[in-house]
Amino acid sequence: MSNLEKHGQWLPHHPDKASLVRSEEAWCYICAAVREKLQRVQGSSDQYNRWMTIYRPYRYLKQEDVEEGAQHEGLLPRMAMSIAFDIADAKKDVRLNRTLADYPPIRNRNTGTEATLSLCRRWIKDCDRTHELCKFNRQGRKFPQRILEINHFDDSWCLRLPAAGTVDLQSNYMTVSHCWGKITPLKLVEHLFSELQQWQPFSRLPKSFQDAVLVTKFLGIKYLWIDALCIIQDSEEDWANQSARMSGVYTGSFCNISIAGASDSDGGCFNDRSISALRFPRVHLQGSEQEMPDVLIFNEDKMIAGVEDQPVNKRAWVVQERLLAPRKIHFGSSEVFWECQELMASESFPKEVPRDLYRQSNFNTTPNNMEDNRITDDTFELWMRIRAQYSSCNLTFAKDKLVAISGVIDLLQQLTGHSFIAGLWSSIIPYQLCWTASGVNRSPYDSYIAPSWSWASISGKIAWQEASILDYHTLIEVVEIQVEPAISTKPNGVLKGGFLTLEGGLLPISGLDDSGKPCVHMFDQPLSEFEIIWDDAEPQSYDEGSLYLLPITVSSNMSGFEGLLIRHIKGNRNSRNVFIRIGTFNNISVE
Repeated sequence: MSNLEKHGQWLPHHPDKASLVRSEEAWCYICAAVREKLQRVQGSSDQYNRWMTIYRPYRYLKQEDVEEGAQHEGLLPRMAMSIAFDIADAKKDVRLNRTLADYPPIRNRNTGTEATLSLCRRWIKDCDRTHELCKFNRQGRKFPQRILEINHFDDSWCLRLPAAGTVDLQSNYMTVSHCWGKITPLKLVEHLFSELQQWQPFSRLPKSFQDAVLVTKFLGIKYLWIDALCIIQDSEEDWANQSARMSGVYTGSFCNISIAGASDSDGGCFNDRSISALRFPRVHLQGSEQEMPDVLIFNEDKMIAGVEDQPVNKRAWVVQERLLAPRKIHFGSSEVFWECQELMASESFPKEVPRDLYRQSNFNTTPNNMEDNRITDDTFELWMRIRAQYSSCNLTFAKDKLVAISGVIDLLQQLTGHSFIAGLWSSIIPYQLCWTASGVNRSPYDSYIAPSWSWASISGKIAWQEASILDYHTLIEVVEIQVEPAISTKPNGVLKGGFLTLEGGLLPISGLDDSGKPCVHMFDQPLSEFEIIWDDAEPQSYDEGSLYLLPITVSSNMSGFEGLLIRHIKGNRNSRNVFIRIGTFNNISVE
């Protein structure tokens, strides 16, 4: 079993992986957590180092520097891996006012048992009856144009068209979030449109969709919306029309089934698992300073591994699906989680996940309580968090960059009364121009996706802008801003072009110093202590005299500037100079 006696020292753990597995099978929670993380980090590798360190045993049980290779034996270079554990009083968790009975041990070795699905049914019923923030008005809801009807007698299904009068528009329906993967599932195409309106056998669906049907049926819901079967996949026109309706589809759903642990449509909702990692051990700690009560050990990685790091939540499209749906059931690789406006729960924590473990994410609340006609700091911060998360996810087609988040943008516009243009709030453009991209693979897209001043023009994670918009003064004036949408009625969708006309002061870059840093002067004085962040991780060379700094904002205490690094384009528009953005700069001071 794991050694928890000493503090801050290298301690022998297990001599090999087989010993670690035996300990896990003997119900050691820590060993199960170590093995689970090793599998995530190094896949199927059998290598395991026997040393570990325990830190801070009196407040946190924190396991750090579990090395992936046998570093002490010189077999592999040192690579550190850490797992953090939190503790709570075993008799009563004062943070939640919960007793030990509220954390019953999980006994099922698969996530698809009747006990688990019954727990899901209890969550959804409690939410529907008692959660004010999660309720929605079915009277004002727009039902999807197409929906799957589930036959509860034999699990057969068929495509229904509500406009034809074959659907009760006051009924609840479920939605699905899933990974397509490399396997092409059964999908709605034009030549199958009539055929799929007839009853189809359950067996015709891939495993993930079959499991979604079973969950829907168990919860007593008749209708199910799956993108692959409710959008005509070989019709660009239908895809454009339906993607524009995505906000209403997920917002109006009763609950979203997130097939979180599957990387393709054959993975399914339900998975076998090691229940050792889901049991919380009771440990008695003794120290020289004081006697500690028995404590329960919780893996702080649980929420990250169980929800955030699951394959489906690495898809960019799923960001808005998760934000818009009022309720979500996450069928993860080892546990099932519940998420709504008022509660985060799981099989391990059926009444509530402790807030200490559930670090606030972008998704624990939908932006539904904003003040009308105002963009507050909280609203601005929420959008920054959403944008950062969204830009870090995977998108198969670059042209979907704005489309796949347009449902959230539509909702934010509705709630605040302020419109977006190219992914930026049009009323506070200057405060949003100095976004920065990160990652060694960041670069502008090869094809046109958005104007260079829009974060959507970059492939790569966009950093979260933490400062308050009240902390800066603008140094520019927005004269004109326009974009050309591919479809005139969908301004937040695919773009064909756009421009932004500004009035401000330019600082020419006269060359590079010996270290390769751009040379810039203001009032005949050299500028120092400034940083340039290129939009392209591998910036190209540019003609001398073509680069400029454009200061955008200055902090309220005048301690620093932020602005754009821009390149002059040969040619002009209406006799005005035309530039494209290629990076940002910050923290300028005069020597």
